[in-house]
Amino acid sequence: MNTPIQKVPVRDFQHNLSSYLQLARSKPLIVTKYGKDEVIVMNPKQAVNQGSNTQSIDMQAIEDFIGMHKNRKDWQGKTTQEIADELRHNAWYGK
Repeated sequence: MNTPIQKVPVRDFQHNLSSYLQLARSKPLIVTKYGKDEVIVMNPKQAVNQGSNTQSIDMQAIEDFIGMHKNRKDWQGKTTQEIADELRHNAWYGK
């Protein structure tokens, strides 16, 4: 059974960044802005599914998040996994 991902308002995230980054090492967090999901903060090791030994984020949560923005022109014709990989790459290395 999957437990729901914890949501945190962006203002609270900003004021307690260190604490939330520490928490994100063990489980993903969704940062919200005006009550809407904005970004997912998580341990990069959790994002890579390397088999049963590695904990991974619920792909439904990623698909729901990406689905909110699926109409972006630069994402047309891409799969959810390709979009997630692109977002992850951009977060780590910049655009």
